[in-house]
Amino acid sequence: MKFGELLISKREQRKLSVRQVAVIVGTTPSYLYELEQGKTVNIRLPLAAKLSQVLKVSLATLAAAALAEEKRLARKRKRA
Repeated sequence: MKFGELLISKREQRKLSVRQVAVIVGTTPSYLYELEQGKTVNIRLPLAAKLSQVLKVSLATLAAAALAEEKRLARKRKRA
């Protein structure tokens, strides 16, 4: 599962809006939306840790998904 898809899935399971999660973890809704849409996977550890707690997903799972997405995006950029 892609990083953004994981975030969306877990957020929806918890019945939280993008805005609600953003406020809880201390980021902007637009940045969280960019993460969910795969426009960026550039996430700092403190934010990932907060997302992990709020979305009830392990930090290791989030990190693995982010790393896999970053590798996918790097391959895509290389081909372009």
